[in-house]
Amino acid sequence: MMSNEQNIFDFVFYPETVSGEVIAELKTNPKFRERIEFYKSMKEEISTPLSFQLKHKLAKKIPAYSFSNSLRLFPVDEDLQYAEGDRLSFAADSPNGNQSFRATTFIDESKNFLARFIPGDKEVSLFILSVTDQLIKEFKVTLYPSNEIFTCTDNVKPIQLSSSKEITSISLELL
Repeated sequence: MMSNEQNIFDFVFYPETVSGEVIAELKTNPKFRERIEFYKSMKEEISTPLSFQLKHKLAKKIPAYSFSNSLRLFPVDEDLQYAEGDRLSFAADSPNGNQSFRATTFIDESKNFLARFIPGDKEVSLFILSVTDQLIKEFKVTLYPSNEIFTCTDNVKPIQLSSSKEITSISLELL
């Protein structure tokens, strides 16, 4: 039997649909090795999720590729139960634990971006972070419900807020 391209594709992507005779031929005949490796590498690449930043770049370069460049980040429930002495403390935490504003974390649904409000003495620092540790360039942050907007060139330095406000969600838009 002489296997064709469809057999090779099915062998890699849908092995359960290929007959034993075809599998034996593809495994033993060295002339199929290169094409099998090609499809295996393609399958591996397809299985790797694309980062939000890469999707944004693709949408800019390929008009037919539609992609929203805006994400919504929501607060993470940080009221976890800790045993005595197990609770993490941050530099921004007050030593006596009686603080008027606690550090707050927001994250998007796909868990690619994180926003962290860290209270200081007179200001609140808002850090916008990528979980893949990539530099985020040219973006806009909108705080809700106040609709306060900040446009940033990158996420190297935090956004400084003059006071703590009630924030219910954050919009992050790549420009």
